[in-house]
Amino acid sequence: MKIKSFDECSIAEAQKCAQAMIVACGYEQRSRGITSLVEMLPPIKTALCFEEFSTILARPSNESFFRQKGFTLETVGSNQSQKVQSLLDGVIRASLSNGSALLLDISTMTRSWHGALVRQLRTAEYGSEITTFFAYTPSVFIHPRAGFASNEFVAPVEGFAALTTPEYPVAAIIGLGYEKEEALGLQQLLDPSLTILFKPTAGQNDRYYKHVLANNREILARTPEDCSFDYRLDSPAETLSNFASLVNGLRSTHRVVLASLGPKMFGLMSFLIATQFPEVSVWRVSSGVHGQPRDSVADLKRATILKVVWQPSERLAHSR
Repeated sequence: MKIKSFDECSIAEAQKCAQAMIVACGYEQRSRGITSLVEMLPPIKTALCFEEFSTILARPSNESFFRQKGFTLETVGSNQSQKVQSLLDGVIRASLSNGSALLLDISTMTRSWHGALVRQLRTAEYGSEITTFFAYTPSVFIHPRAGFASNEFVAPVEGFAALTTPEYPVAAIIGLGYEKEEALGLQQLLDPSLTILFKPTAGQNDRYYKHVLANNREILARTPEDCSFDYRLDSPAETLSNFASLVNGLRSTHRVVLASLGPKMFGLMSFLIATQFPEVSVWRVSSGVHGQPRDSVADLKRATILKVVWQPSERLAHSR
């Protein structure tokens, strides 16, 4: 499948069209965010329940919530991307007869799961258009962790480790988060000739943005102003369009590496861009099971949905 179009849409539109829904069930209360906004749930509902940290914080109450809503619960490891692909394939095939449209809450999924969802949509052919509503709710602000996090994974995501011309220099496009100097460590590992930074903002009085600036002080000071961009969390389609244009301009002269250390929506965009430009690599940085679990609550007023329509590859080829 290939991307035909993308745009932003409302919860109401997604609710009206979706025949299936997939969510993550973890230890954060935020796992319930999007589901709590959907008044009429679709007939096919699957909750991917993390194998890790299965009894702490909000995890037991989340499982109870999704069971009461009629979800089928599936236990999946945070890095079991192949199982996520298989589950998505089953959900799509079960909903094809009604014109497949899926609501996917990515808010508390891992980047490994994000990659699996996009990889399945990119590599499989279903013979008809599929509409995906990627929903995201940021959390109500909590302060970043003190000190530096120990990372378990710093590597390309499975299926997104492109091999391009080795003589090209590396261009690293990094979506910043607010953990202290995490981006600087990644930059030192990649040693790119060009670094471009994307900073998430929610407008005035955005406490998260202030910590992004403070905790990335050194890499921001090293990066020219024309290589550092703000992007709006509430405008994912505009950000994706600008992001794709930037990558398209770089890919003929650089080995492009994408990495998201901040909001999950920017990470999802990285995978979507890699479906359009397969020579691009997508890296993940994660503390894995070594990270200290923390609860978070969904900021429901800031929920966003990116609508992506996928078209069979052979149809695109015939239309050229």
